[in-house]
Amino acid sequence: MAPRPPAGFADALIAALRDAEAAAARPKAPATLAEAAWSKLQFDFPMVSAEELSALAQEYASGARSAVSVRFLSVVREGASAAATPAGSEPVPPQNGSDGVAHAAAASPLVALYQRLYAVAVLQSLQSCLESPEAAAAGMLADLAAEPVPSVGMHGDQQFASQLEAALSAAGEAPRIEKEHRLSQQEDDDSATYEPLEPAAQQHAAQLPLQLQQRPQHQLAGRQAASQAALPERLAQLADHLSYPLMADAAAWRELGLMQRVAGCLAAARRHPRWAELQAAAQLLLRLAVDRLVACPAELEAALAALLDALAIPGGAGSGSGSSSSGCSPSANGKLASKQAAALAAELALAAAVALAAQVSSPSARRRLWTSTHTRLLTVAAAQLEAEQVVLARATRGAAAAAAGDADHPVEVQVPPGQLYRIMLPCQLLYFYVLEAPRVGAGPASSTQLQEAFLRGGLLRALVLLFCQLGGQAGAEPLRCALLLACTAAQPLADWARAVPGFAAAVGSPALAPGGDAALHGALWRLLLGSGGSELAALLRDATPAEKVPGVLQALQLMADMQAVTRRTTPLWDSDVEAALRTLAVTLRQHYSRQRLEEQAAAATQTGASAASQETRRAPVQMQQPHQQDKEEEDKEGEEEEEARKLGRPAEEQAAVLAARHAARLQPACLKLIKDLLQLRGGGGKHD
Repeated sequence: MAPRPPAGFADALIAALRDAEAAAARPKAPATLAEAAWSKLQFDFPMVSAEELSALAQEYASGARSAVSVRFLSVVREGASAAATPAGSEPVPPQNGSDGVAHAAAASPLVALYQRLYAVAVLQSLQSCLESPEAAAAGMLADLAAEPVPSVGMHGDQQFASQLEAALSAAGEAPRIEKEHRLSQQEDDDSATYEPLEPAAQQHAAQLPLQLQQRPQHQLAGRQAASQAALPERLAQLADHLSYPLMADAAAWRELGLMQRVAGCLAAARRHPRWAELQAAAQLLLRLAVDRLVACPAELEAALAALLDALAIPGGAGSGSGSSSSGCSPSANGKLASKQAAALAAELALAAAVALAAQVSSPSARRRLWTSTHTRLLTVAAAQLEAEQVVLARATRGAAAAAAGDADHPVEVQVPPGQLYRIMLPCQLLYFYVLEAPRVGAGPASSTQLQEAFLRGGLLRALVLLFCQLGGQAGAEPLRCALLLACTAAQPLADWARAVPGFAAAVGSPALAPGGDAALHGALWRLLLGSGGSELAALLRDATPAEKVPGVLQALQLMADMQAVTRRTTPLWDSDVEAALRTLAVTLRQHYSRQRLEEQAAAATQTGASAASQETRRAPVQMQQPHQQDKEEEDKEGEEEEEARKLGRPAEEQAAVLAARHAARLQPACLKLIKDLLQLRGGGGKHD
């Protein structure tokens, strides 16, 4: 018979259980919850509560914690993208874009908390590293990438390796004797003494020379120097975690001030002594800010001002603070470095503004962006264009001096892609600036503000000189469009440009002449300068082959923008151009309609099937031939034949088929623009 429990045991057990429940229900300290969340988030599929996630996010937000790890970022990112669904429920279907994030957030309450934690952890860690000394920042980011294993036996380590090998060989006798002694005792496992394992080996290890027990100092110093050298790469790796779809929780942006944190990271990077090497991290920060402003245009005015202040762009409330922390006058090298740093910041600011201009569609947001461009970025664009024009002029003079006396080979300056990008970037912003200028009236009075803006600060001068130097190059389309639109908006600007020596020659260059790569653009210039629209009409009537349709669409869009900035109710062109537009609409319908392409595809499929059957009849004869190519070449040929069969054309004709398909996709946009252009004189009809 089992013994009975002592009296009062049940009461004591019940009291203990109640005490345990009360202790579990008692609120825990936020630090305890945050530490529990941090420990759990080091493993896959963590069982973490909402209170723990909130506590850890708040700890990052307050600055009490800034360290991250690869495992932590991976787990939190997974939770932010698709949090774990409750047991027994269906998983959230993945979707693209912010709609998918919102759908997931509605399905699981933890998604928003994961997004909040992910955003504030990455931004706080990034800002802390940027504001810390390089050695401390390198230590904080050491876990983001596996450190290279030191190669023993190279350079100064041969002696260390040989000493270690000799010491270990000499020490091999003691462990062997101890092992033989243990075997001779024939002890059982239960009676064996397990205090310290291999004591003889431990004693010998204690007797090793100090330089064999510790890592050589030159290795530690070299590894620390390598970590500091790789700091910009580590920071870019951390900033690469910034992804707006994973941080799209609106409450987090509002309550945690994420945009202010982005601006703080940019300001810290701008002040960093290695600012020139932090461009990748800065671009990722600006990409996150742009994505947020596109999703929430109401924040554009305040957020863009904060970002420009962080980059030390002149004109804001924080102008004059700059990036220099010293009050003494800088040296010549210091002035050059400061100028280069300012140029890098200006390029980032222009790139962000161009990205916003391309993606923001709200009229109120575009007006706010235009105001910021007018007040702060117009001078930045003028300075960058003028600086690049000076560099290009020096290169042209140098090439001319080197080719002096060689009349058979004209001087051609090859513009590096980086310099071409720095020239075209402000031109894209200027196109937006002219197009979105406030329409305060009609006629010459409405163009006074634009005229003053382009003439002040040398903006028009830089544009015209760059057009004279690069107007005919293939990658200079933004430059041509910006200058053409500005001259269309204000006639005095066109008169000023026409008076510049070399401008007429640039407009008549082979690239802008009939038959050139930019012939439609050249025809628009000659229309604006008073040469009539016959050349433009002739080019618009010719929309075949299909490779010309993208250029036609660009010309139609430019014509629509030119008409919009003139503030005129009558078109810029004559009846010949209108007749050409009608002919172009008929051509687009006949050659690039979807029905016609489907008929061509059906006919080509029948042709391809017939060719495939003939190839099949010849297949047995070919199989009897010996193998002359390896399997990779056969697979490649099979893939090409499969692609050709899908397109219904041989491989050499695929380019034409793809061009026709692309033209068919562009056809509705072309017809819509033609309809709008013809309606200016009341000549609209069914062209869409």
